[in-house]
Amino acid sequence: MKRSTKNIILALVVIAGVIGVSVAAAIHNALAPPEQREDTSYFTPNENVAIKAFTFNGDIQVEPIEGSQIIVTYQAQAPYGYLKDIQTSAKETVNGSLTTIVAAASRPTNVDVEYHASLIIKLPKSATYNLTLTTSSGDVNIQTDKAREVGVITDNGDVTVSLPQSTQFQVTASVANGVISHQGITLDTSVDSATRLKGATATGESNLVMTLMSGYGDITIKYTAQRAEVT
Repeated sequence: MKRSTKNIILALVVIAGVIGVSVAAAIHNALAPPEQREDTSYFTPNENVAIKAFTFNGDIQVEPIEGSQIIVTYQAQAPYGYLKDIQTSAKETVNGSLTTIVAAASRPTNVDVEYHASLIIKLPKSATYNLTLTTSSGDVNIQTDKAREVGVITDNGDVTVSLPQSTQFQVTASVANGVISHQGITLDTSVDSATRLKGATATGESNLVMTLMSGYGDITIKYTAQRAEVT
């Protein structure tokens, strides 16, 4: 066999080996379970709190807790080898009696990978707070106890707000493709249709102002248990 022929055969064997390794790695990555990570931040706020939070391809959950700390947790998920691409942050600034917390999650937009980042916010029952929440795709579920302002935008997902019984509130809500329900709560309304709502309760405790928007999804406002007493 000529030397040139041997060299060609050797080169083909090497190329086949490289391709085989690459294919095996691709199959392994495709079959491997997604990687997951939790990024949690803790804050001890003053009495008044403003939270501005953004995430993508993930749900947002807000719930009251006992204790004095605000807990902000991002739950990130990505295919094997891509989890490091998801970046999260949560920072606070204090101005007198007001604590402002800004939380954000980001991922590359030029990579054809399915990234997810859900967000859980736990708030002390003793604090009063304003919430501004945005997700590009995901449900938003809020259990409020002493909120003053709530603003929600989701491009694709349901919005559910659960309020203590007898909470007084004003609401402006809209959906592009979905329905709005206020679960039998009596409202004085200037607009009340399946896709748009603007109104207020006549009586009750506190004076919550809500602006709720969903592109594709339903919006539900409901009363739950009596307001918890905080000592």
